[in-house]
Amino acid sequence: MAIAFVAVDTKVGGGSGPSLAIPGGSVGDMLIAGRAAGSSGTTLNDQSGWTLADQLEGGTGSSIDAHVTKARADYREADGFESDPTAFSGTSLGYVIGLMARYSKAGGSTWDVAATTGNDNTHGSNRATSGANSITWLTGDMCVVVVATDTDTALTITSPAVTATNVTFGTCNRRSPSTAGTTSGQDGNIEIFDVAVTATNGSPNTSPALQFTTATSQCGPVVFVRLREISAAEPPAPPILRPYRAAVERSVRW
Repeated sequence: MAIAFVAVDTKVGGGSGPSLAIPGGSVGDMLIAGRAAGSSGTTLNDQSGWTLADQLEGGTGSSIDAHVTKARADYREADGFESDPTAFSGTSLGYVIGLMARYSKAGGSTWDVAATTGNDNTHGSNRATSGANSITWLTGDMCVVVVATDTDTALTITSPAVTATNVTFGTCNRRSPSTAGTTSGQDGNIEIFDVAVTATNGSPNTSPALQFTTATSQCGPVVFVRLREISAAEPPAPPILRPYRAAVERSVRW
């Protein structure tokens, strides 16, 4: 079984809550809606039919390109009845910008989601953020990272990587379009990365960490979302076969 990236749509910004287009795919896919908002007075509201993975407010400063931001990730399994686009509401003293990504899994399995958050308030050209809580990792898991930045610049991002103790991750992929953010209110941008777990060792119950380099000073919070697919349980035997199976099991024990 393997989780696979399917598609991402365009960034949408401005106003109190963006209407995010849903990338095409199949029923049963996982949809991740990332939102970034400016200023400490921002509230990103719950959306009917969606589940909050996690959110965090962070960053530093009060200038137009050094200010507090908020990152939030919501998710839902696609059932074919979701509104396209979906209007995510909120109240904001600054910008709100969002982006949606889509992931597929093998058939006959269900989704399991866990999340944690981290913050970088250095407002430098390097981003280094560690999750606050431990997450258990298995080979085949996918880590999706929603990143809020406090600048609207179309960032050139170098060498993104996700790491965690006793976990080997593959290539970290930037899924968000390298376009500018929004200048509505205090400006800002949103980025989404993902990376698959290729191996684990020892006790891989640990916090993930993100790092990358840009030429532009930026900072803010991130949300790490772990996606996992769990195989469907073996169906029970039909009632007529249960006595026969029990007899076979007894004969094996004897």
